[in-house]
Amino acid sequence: MNIQTMIKQIVVGTIVCTLLACQSKDNVLSEQVSPSGLAYTHINMPGNSRITIQVAWPTSRAYEGNHNPAVPLIATRLLLAGGAKDYPAGETIERMSDMNTQGELWEERDYVFGVLHFSPEHSAESVKIANAHILTPAFDEKWFERIKNEYAEQMKEAGSQSRVQGYQAFRWATFQDTPLREALSIPDEDVIDRVKHSMVVEWAKTAFKRNGVVIAVAGDITAAEAGGLVDQLFEGVPEGKATVAGTSAAKFSAQRIVFHAPESPTSTLSVIGKLPPASEGSYYQDFIIANLLSGGFESGLSGAVRTELRAAYTFGAQVEAISHEHRILVMAGLVETTKLAQAEQSVLEAYTQFRANPSLKGLSAMKKRFKTGLKEDLKDTGSVAYDAMISKIYGMDSSRALALLDEIDAITEESIKNRLNTAFPKADELTVIVDSPDAKALPDACVITVAKEALDC
Repeated sequence: MNIQTMIKQIVVGTIVCTLLACQSKDNVLSEQVSPSGLAYTHINMPGNSRITIQVAWPTSRAYEGNHNPAVPLIATRLLLAGGAKDYPAGETIERMSDMNTQGELWEERDYVFGVLHFSPEHSAESVKIANAHILTPAFDEKWFERIKNEYAEQMKEAGSQSRVQGYQAFRWATFQDTPLREALSIPDEDVIDRVKHSMVVEWAKTAFKRNGVVIAVAGDITAAEAGGLVDQLFEGVPEGKATVAGTSAAKFSAQRIVFHAPESPTSTLSVIGKLPPASEGSYYQDFIIANLLSGGFESGLSGAVRTELRAAYTFGAQVEAISHEHRILVMAGLVETTKLAQAEQSVLEAYTQFRANPSLKGLSAMKKRFKTGLKEDLKDTGSVAYDAMISKIYGMDSSRALALLDEIDAITEESIKNRLNTAFPKADELTVIVDSPDAKALPDACVITVAKEALDC
């Protein structure tokens, strides 16, 4: 089930009702509808001293192409600091700190995410503060300039790194000149300079709504109490227009690109391939595969490049979600410039061998480590609420949040071999990106000096 279908199938009613229940030890999860008609997931966690509300507002800005991509990055940082009606700029964070309340807001490609953690005795005031900043954010202009300048400095520092430019080249090669590529890329100083205060204000008018919102509440709290907090948080929030999850074409191909950075003191080798979206399942299995693929000093990618070739400082694999529809496997690390071509070959050979006949001797220990972490997560309201919310976003049942240990138990040597064979790209489908002071680091590769030039490779 895709995200659009999931959102459409959320049941909206006028009374509180239980749609399903799932229990993991003392945690009990159920689907509810608040008195005002907002669907939410309730997880009762008896004895827990914290309450968490997780919220995801759908957005399609990253796919529309007529928005400055830096606006939500600045707006989400500014919202709590910039004040609201009855809350002067700068005072909210201090007041929340006094109550040991934490709030955070951030935007990814498909959703604006918000989270609020608080103690039961401060629930009313914490939610009241959050509601005020959703409804009537002041976006104080002095704070706006301060945060904008801080963000510009951070992006300038990050964007100057050759490895970042190399990764930007991958985005140009794969997503080309599309709105999603622009939203993914670190904005240059000019893009940030063009952000006006009025843009931030306008963003807030469309970001927060009731339509399509995904909500989870976790803590030692009844469903009725949770529903009351949900309605208090959304009091006065408009229904808003329905948002359809955006789509963007991608061109994953076996390109070989060298981003020539003459002043760079190091070289980075990145080998990237397409994976199925998380909504299709195997979320934890893919992370375990990446960990096994990375290996240790004597095995996997690290063993092949660092130990056998003695060409890398660090090298490993990870899974990265780009959007709801695009997910990638990234194998990367710092590599000795004179051995880049050999390292490329070693990585491709090690990956091919692993995909065909993976070394799984560390699987049991890795599953045990994952389960240990998940057992701790089941005690944490933030983790449980987030897992329930993100499961619904993926089009899965929210009760998955209490059954993640079962997902780990279901991973076997056979399932990993099957997953590698059916879902992981072949070596000749991978994109190779190198950033290096040596323009001839990879023979016959496309050499560029500006990330956008990857369009012509």
